[in-house]
Amino acid sequence: MKLLMDMSARFLHGITWSRTRSRRSLCDKVVFLVFVAILVLLSGSCTDKNVLVTAAPIGRRATTGQIVPSGLLRKSFSGGTAFSKSCPEDDVGVKTYLAQTVFEGKARSRSPVRDGVYNVTFVVQQVYKGSEPGFLRSAVRLQFAEKARASNNFRKCDDGGNKNRVMRANITRGGKYIVFVDKIEQHIFKARGEPVKRNEKIVKAVKEILCQNCVRRPSVTGLHDISLKPKDKLKHVCRVKGNPLPMVFWYKDGVRVQPSRRIRIHTKKRRSTLVIPKVRPEDAGVYRCEAKSVIGADANMTARVTVVSDTRPENNAPTATRDSDVRIKTSSTVGVCIGLSSVT
Repeated sequence: MKLLMDMSARFLHGITWSRTRSRRSLCDKVVFLVFVAILVLLSGSCTDKNVLVTAAPIGRRATTGQIVPSGLLRKSFSGGTAFSKSCPEDDVGVKTYLAQTVFEGKARSRSPVRDGVYNVTFVVQQVYKGSEPGFLRSAVRLQFAEKARASNNFRKCDDGGNKNRVMRANITRGGKYIVFVDKIEQHIFKARGEPVKRNEKIVKAVKEILCQNCVRRPSVTGLHDISLKPKDKLKHVCRVKGNPLPMVFWYKDGVRVQPSRRIRIHTKKRRSTLVIPKVRPEDAGVYRCEAKSVIGADANMTARVTVVSDTRPENNAPTATRDSDVRIKTSSTVGVCIGLSSVT
């Protein structure tokens, strides 16, 4: 079976790529498709990964021994939650404000992954928030779930609905992290947010939350009223400020706007954009950008969108002219022209 598959793969490769500089005949294409069908049928019982690699140029490139659906390549921004490059739950300031204890620790050990879950033991090296006697230099054991690698730049943000889920993180043994935890019982802690690798920028962000009078209420700017025609592009840009980073929500006529294939909401740190590539008359209304902070304060700004129809109003329509008026005007004009010519 392996010999047959190797011969088929070589033959397939030969008839496919031997004529790269000339136009393939219809017969070659038919033979090509037949051999592809044979390879697909035989691949179920074949364990040779080279077969899938050889068949990859038919569509898009596939990894060795793996066929990935082409639909996974598309970036889809539909769904019930806003997409973002930097969600508020990832912000160091938000995690520092919400967590009962924030410390700097070194990952001393990591257990094997079982059912997607593993344990990490951190040695506490410095405490930034929630210090208690004996906590420094102690060992804190936390549970995490494996975190999948992001397939694109944008991802769904968590509105905070599931409080009991296991925190997803990829912790490296021996690494130094800023860890955010809540105390469950004596010597028992739970991760409040994903640990962040320690660097000076992260330490500064933690201290900017814990310092006196550093927490600031949210504010919103950037929206303005706009008038569009049907099929025009609507783009609202909302800029927010606040410390910690606020969460941004969009509303239309008091109803929260949910992203779809037609309506896109992209948020990156302190900038959120709502885009409708082709507006419709029903898209007209009052849009509101609202920033909600974990400190319990919020701010918003509104803008009215008007969709103007292409049809002219009736009062601007041209008035009809009677034939008699046309004849009179024409004759008078001709008379003036004749008079001028006679004088000349």
